[in-house]
Amino acid sequence: MKDRIKRAILRLLRVPPEPSPPAGAPGSLRGFRAARRYWHLLLLNWSGKQFFAAIGILISVAFIQEAEWQQAAAEARAAARAATSTNAAAEGPSPGDPEAESAPGPTEADPPVELPERTGLARLTPHVAPWFFFSIARGVPPGLLTWLRIGEVFAITGFLLQLPFTLVMLRLDYAYRWYLVTDRSLRIRHGILTVHETTMSFANLQQVEIRQDPLQRLFGLADLRVRSAGGGDGGENAEAESKALHQSRFHGVDNATEIRDLILARLRRYRTAGLGDTDEKPARLSAAPATAPAEDGLAEAARALLEEARALRRTVQDSP
Repeated sequence: MKDRIKRAILRLLRVPPEPSPPAGAPGSLRGFRAARRYWHLLLLNWSGKQFFAAIGILISVAFIQEAEWQQAAAEARAAARAATSTNAAAEGPSPGDPEAESAPGPTEADPPVELPERTGLARLTPHVAPWFFFSIARGVPPGLLTWLRIGEVFAITGFLLQLPFTLVMLRLDYAYRWYLVTDRSLRIRHGILTVHETTMSFANLQQVEIRQDPLQRLFGLADLRVRSAGGGDGGENAEAESKALHQSRFHGVDNATEIRDLILARLRRYRTAGLGDTDEKPARLSAAPATAPAEDGLAEAARALLEEARALRRTVQDSP
């Protein structure tokens, strides 16, 4: 069942099949995959993101419920004031009673009122929320509160729907990572929604390094970064181009040292065999013979001139 779902997703996203091996001698191909613990690291990272997203949704739900309670409480107080004012106006002072005639009218003090009961997450807000949380919730207008309720429904629905989708995509991204190395080049492919494929020839390979952050050390993983010479023209942006281009990584491998040693050994063998840097070496070799005939001709002219000078001197010395 899982295999059918996986194949259906791959067909839907038009993910290309396994990459073909890069240039190299038959039998020299070595394939590497991301470690199993790399999947655990990806899963931990995904879980952390989902946890904080859920916390954000819970805070927003608590805020909306608090704003609803503040609105209901304000309506209850207003109704209690209106009832008190109506009762006071209906009773009125009795005629001829000096104490009643001198008594003040209805005051603006809040009469005793029974507030609505808090429900849901609003029960927790008085114990954990800061003071400004209630001030902001009290100031939300009723019209905006309606739109906040609609946004709450969309946020919760979207969060629940993306959980299985992002988890499946994360699993496919882990499973469909290809690291291929031959005796002449390497090829790296990763990605599902956006497929990235990089091929590097050992003729241009410049740097191979291992990087490991604290979390990777905890899981026993590392990233192997390979960089080749940039394609700049030597201008002002050549250094920037060399840093930005021709770089790729073996992500999440647990044998980074083995892969590095393999690449360096094959790189040395490749260059020792005279296969590397094919664009520059022939130019240098062809430049040396081109200057040799010119140098030989100049030496012959110098020797002839010297012989003529000697002959002229002997002639002068022999003359009476």
